Amino acid sequence: MAKLFDLPFGYVGTYDDNELEIVSTKSDPPKLRFAVDADKVESNLGAPSFNIRRSDGRHEEYALVMGRLTADKQGGALYVAVRPPGQSAVQEVAYFDSGQAIFHVPVIAPNLGGGAAATGRLVSGSGRLVYQLQEDPASGPIGRIIVYDTHFSSDEAAWTPVGHLSPVEL
Repeated sequence: MAKLFDLPFGYVGTYDDNELEIVSTKSDPPKLRFAVDADKVESNLGAPSFNIRRSDGRHEEYALVMGRLTADKQGGALYVAVRPPGQSAVQEVAYFDSGQAIFHVPVIAPNLGGGAAATGRLVSGSGRLVYQLQEDPASGPIGRIIVYDTHFSSDEAAWTPVGHLSPVEL
C-alpha cells in the first residue's frame, strides 16, 4: 500500500497489488466525478467500463454502468449494459431514472419466495397485498393474476383471495 498523491482532504493510493483507493480524511466520502462540458454533452455523461485487454493493447468491453441524461435532457439516468455470450458488443439490460426502472432481462428475486427460479409474485410496498402470477389453462395461454390479502402474515394458509386480474389479448 502506497500513497500516489495527496489531496486537500485525503489521498489516492494503491491497495494490494492491483487496486486503487481514494481515501477521504473528513466526513464527506470520496467520489469519482465524470463530466462532459455543457456545450459538448449529447446524452452520455461518463461510465466505468469493464474490459479485457488484448495482447495488441485494444480493449474488449464486457460491461459498463453509464450515467446519462434522460431523453428530455432534464434529469439523470443510469444505463447498465453487459456483453452476451458470443456477441461483440454490450447490450442494455437495465435503465433507471427518477420515474422508472426498466429491465430488459428477467428479474429473479429468490427472496420473494421464488427459489432459484424467476418468481411469479409481486408484493405491495406495505406487504399487505400479494399479486400471484398463475398459469391457468381456462384463461388461455396468458394466465391470470390472483390478488391476495396477506393480513400481514407470511403464512400463505392465512391469505385471503380478494380478486383476480385477467389479461386482455391484444
